[in-house]
Amino acid sequence: VEKSPLSKNQCDLSPVNDGRKWKVFSSFRGKEMMVKLSSGDDVHSLKINFARIGALKTCPVYSLPDDFDKAAVLRFYTDTEILYLYDFTRYSIWRWSDQWDTNRSPDIVVQHNEWRQHLYKHRKIDYFKRPIFDIILDQRFFNGLGNFSRSELLCRTRCSPFMNFNE
Repeated sequence: VEKSPLSKNQCDLSPVNDGRKWKVFSSFRGKEMMVKLSSGDDVHSLKINFARIGALKTCPVYSLPDDFDKAAVLRFYTDTEILYLYDFTRYSIWRWSDQWDTNRSPDIVVQHNEWRQHLYKHRKIDYFKRPIFDIILDQRFFNGLGNFSRSELLCRTRCSPFMNFNE
């Protein structure tokens, strides 16, 4: 595991760079991804927050894409392939943690029932008297949705972006 020399992320990756082979498991929750690295009894959890246009990609070790040096900010090497976090903006961050961010709602797709309960529980607060276009970007209630998703949702449901969320 290594980070790009261009990355400004301060996370120390030395706990998993000791020459051992590691198994990699991952799970997602909105714009967060939890990567668990295990080797025997040793388990480390790396939480990645995607920002803007972060994506995971793979490529063969012998055939790197042209923008690999600039955009592959976090790299997981195998014998034959590289799994990397592609983020040309370099806004994605990662740190050692095994906990999801408490300031984000449950995942809208994967944890739909929990998300609905979370939204229903908070529906009475004055915050929801604001326009719907503003509320949808709040990750405390709509984890994983961004500008593009917001625009698509409002357009396809034919909702005015300026109507109050509680209407």
